[in-house]
Amino acid sequence: MKKLKLSVCLFLAVALGVQAQEKVSFRYNPPIGEKLVYNTAMNMDIEGEQSMIMDINMVMTQTAKDKGADQVFNIVSQIESIKMDMNMQMMMMSYDSENPDDSNPVSQQMGEQFAPLLKKDINVKINDRAEVIEVADAEAFAGIGDIKSMFSAASFPEQPIAEGESWSMSVPNEQLGVELNYKLTYAGKEGDLIRVNLESEPADEAGAMSITASGFNLYDPTTFVVVKSEVTSKVDAQGASITNKTVMEKQ
Repeated sequence: MKKLKLSVCLFLAVALGVQAQEKVSFRYNPPIGEKLVYNTAMNMDIEGEQSMIMDINMVMTQTAKDKGADQVFNIVSQIESIKMDMNMQMMMMSYDSENPDDSNPVSQQMGEQFAPLLKKDINVKINDRAEVIEVADAEAFAGIGDIKSMFSAASFPEQPIAEGESWSMSVPNEQLGVELNYKLTYAGKEGDLIRVNLESEPADEAGAMSITASGFNLYDPTTFVVVKSEVTSKVDAQGASITNKTVMEKQ
C-alpha cells in the first residue's frame, strides 16, 4: 500500500511538472469572413501651460478577408462612429458622429475633419505573429492619430512561450518620432482567456522625452484575436505631462 501511494505521488508530481512547463504557441488566426466589432475608449490628460482633457470613444470593425500563402491576413477595417469630448482651459468642445450638431461651429468643424474617415475601408496586412505589415493609405487617417498603432496591440514571439516567460517588441511611433520598446510576459490564463502583460523598457539613451507604459492584453486562446486591451502611457517632455489610457474591448 505504501508503494502504491508513493507511485501515485510520483505520478502526480511528474504530471504537475509537465503541466507547469507546457508552452503556448502564439499565432494570430482570425476567423475568415467574420466581422469583429471593437469599442475603443481613450482618455488623454495633458498637464502644462496649455492643459487639456480629451475623451474619445470609437467603434471599429475588423474583417479578415483571406489568408495568403505567406501567412499574411488581408484585414478590412472600418470606423463606424466617433464621439469626442474636449475640455481645453475651461472651453468645452464635443462631437458625435451619430448625432452631429450642425448649429455648433466647433462640432461642425470636427465633423468636416472626421466624416470622410467614417465607414471607409482601411486595408491592413497582418501576419500570423500579429505584426502589422502595411496599412494602405495610412496618411488619409492622420486626423485620428497613428492609425497603424491601432492594429498593433502586440507582436507574438517566434517560439512557444511558457507562463512567466517574456519577449520584446519595438513599435515606431510616428507622431512622437521615436521607437518604443516593450517587454511582454505571458501571465497565464484569466478565465478562459490568455493574458499578456506589457511594460515599456527604458530607451538606450536618455533624451529630453520620458515615455513609460504598462497594461495587458487578453486573447482568445484559439484565434489569438484581442478580446480586451488596456494600456496606460505617460509622456513627459518640455514641461508638459501627457497621460493616455486606452481600453479596447471586443463586443
